[in-house]
Amino acid sequence: MWKLIKRNLLSFFLMLVFAALSIATSMKFELLKGDVLNSVLEGQPLALTGPLPKLLIFLIISLALTYLYYLIRVHFQERASFLLRMDFFRSFYARRMREFQSLSKSEVVALYANHVATIDREYLQTLCNLVFRILTVAFAAITLLNMHFKLGLVFIAMLALPLFVPPIIEKAIVRRGREYTEVLTTFTESTDAYLKAFELIKNMSIEGIVGRQFNEANERLCKEGVAFGKIQAVGVGFSFIGTLVGQVAAAAFAAYLVYSGELDPGQFFSVLSIGLACSAPLFWIAKDWQALVATAPARDRYLKFTENLKQHLSAAAKPELPTGYTIEFKHVEYGFSSTQPLLDDFSITIPENSKCLIYGPSGSGKSTLVNLLLNYYPLAKGEVTIGNTPVSEIGDVSPVVSISRQEAVLLSDTMRNNLCLYQPGVDDESIFKVLRDLGLGKWANKEGLELQLDNQGSNVSGGEKKRLSLARSLLRDTPILVLDEPLANIDSDNIRKIEEHIAGIDKRTVIVISHQISAEFRQAFDQIIEFKGGSEIEVFN
Repeated sequence: MWKLIKRNLLSFFLMLVFAALSIATSMKFELLKGDVLNSVLEGQPLALTGPLPKLLIFLIISLALTYLYYLIRVHFQERASFLLRMDFFRSFYARRMREFQSLSKSEVVALYANHVATIDREYLQTLCNLVFRILTVAFAAITLLNMHFKLGLVFIAMLALPLFVPPIIEKAIVRRGREYTEVLTTFTESTDAYLKAFELIKNMSIEGIVGRQFNEANERLCKEGVAFGKIQAVGVGFSFIGTLVGQVAAAAFAAYLVYSGELDPGQFFSVLSIGLACSAPLFWIAKDWQALVATAPARDRYLKFTENLKQHLSAAAKPELPTGYTIEFKHVEYGFSSTQPLLDDFSITIPENSKCLIYGPSGSGKSTLVNLLLNYYPLAKGEVTIGNTPVSEIGDVSPVVSISRQEAVLLSDTMRNNLCLYQPGVDDESIFKVLRDLGLGKWANKEGLELQLDNQGSNVSGGEKKRLSLARSLLRDTPILVLDEPLANIDSDNIRKIEEHIAGIDKRTVIVISHQISAEFRQAFDQIIEFKGGSEIEVFN
């Protein structure tokens, strides 16, 4: 978390400066209150040159400095929160697909929803409060030491009692905090899974069973929350008792000094005011520290998630791009089970600017073959190359490969931004042609491109959504194009249009994955790889 402060060092430094100035003027204000009391007791008139005008001036200065302090503090907190969220987002999207697939998506949701929010809401705010309260106590101690050295020492000793919370409490808070975090993460993951399985749950009429499971998980979360709160309450109790004892002891010693003539009434009044002003900060310092300790599990998980951000960004920024685009699978062996490989000593060459059809039943390994080309999985044996460069050395092949998956994904944005994905240089006529070719001519105009797609394309039909996703990949200018089931869930009229467009593509290597295809469309391919099940594969040229 120090990195967040370091990247906002100027704001943090200014916050400290204005906090110190605000507290210093407030301490001077407390001393002037005692001078005003002495002048009244001595029967002196409250002249313009007396302590009262100074009191009012320091009150105004203190208010102004306090306002500036909070203004800078808000800027620091918001900027730190911005960087916190941005680092999470960049760390997530800087990963390559192989790393992404190893992540638990529900855990990532839980991390952002719970832990990032905890750091944002509790750690940063508590840190700022802690700094201000420590400065308040420090300036109070310095003020009293200057007024009366022995009183200052007693004040420091007595009012510091709440800070000495036994280490056992701190350890217990961390332990309980980790247990609560684990239960909260599990609860968020399961809730996310229930939401994604809404249709299945309703269709199978298992709402009651799922409800009972949710209730049990909710009960566990509640119990852990109560247990976590109890151990924090113990720490707060120690702090509160220490605050009361220290405050009474410091006030009693100050009264003794008045009785012995070492302090005048005005100074005694100032001592009480200063004691009251910093007794609450002393109590809250201990509580703030416990709160910071309690956020340790969330901070640890966040740091673990983002620790390799620089390496991810560096690797993503400089992919080793190939010089040619002939694709080769050389003696490849791969399978999700070592006893049943999908590919066994598989070799094939897909020439540059050719068309290749990968055909076969669902689950036979068609998409796996493409995922190996995309470097999503590590190979058991063999090598996959693009232009004689192993994809494992390229790392991120996305600069040279565009892929349209079977499941269409649209953003809540304009039609143009969905088709071009914010990439400049795609002229309108090219967009219009692709839309017309795919049977989407009603949007092949300026007004159509400005249409706002809502909630992942909820205002267009399923078939239109699929074709828009396909159009996006067709418009992206990469030498290799992969189309995963481009004809699935498309009506017969539009199937013919899509087939004609794909058949007319030149100067690109086109790979089509399909389990249903017409005899006429098969003729458009230079090569057909047919998966027959198991590791049986036949190649037709």
